[in-house]
Amino acid sequence: MKDYESAMECYHRILNVDSSHYKSYYQIGLIHYEQKKPTEAHESFKNALKANSKYAPAWKAIGILLFENNKIESALKYFDKAVTFDPKDVETKIYIGNCHYELQNNDMAIEVYQEVLQIEESADIHYNLGMFELLIS
Repeated sequence: MKDYESAMECYHRILNVDSSHYKSYYQIGLIHYEQKKPTEAHESFKNALKANSKYAPAWKAIGILLFENNKIESALKYFDKAVTFDPKDVETKIYIGNCHYELQNNDMAIEVYQEVLQIEESADIHYNLGMFELLIS
């Protein structure tokens, strides 16, 4: 069992010393996410971005929260921002493809998935592309 309480105390001590420690805000957000507290997680990820607006993991994390709440267009904006700061993040690119799929931008989704395959082979991406072929034909 994970000791979230001790970890939270540690991150809060860090923030008491250095309130701009963006990775602590991010880790607090992850803990809230694991505890199924999306509002608190979102706030912590936003605090991480206030401290470092170029921190790709926080952009992606907010995108995931939005995607999971079916706010696809908003999620896509966050994923796009994340990938500008970490262009090789395959997971973020897959989410971008998934957003385009959900928004029925099939050509764009296929393009993104094919781009991901240039970076990393993935059975999931091949599966998604196969599904598109079935849906489009």
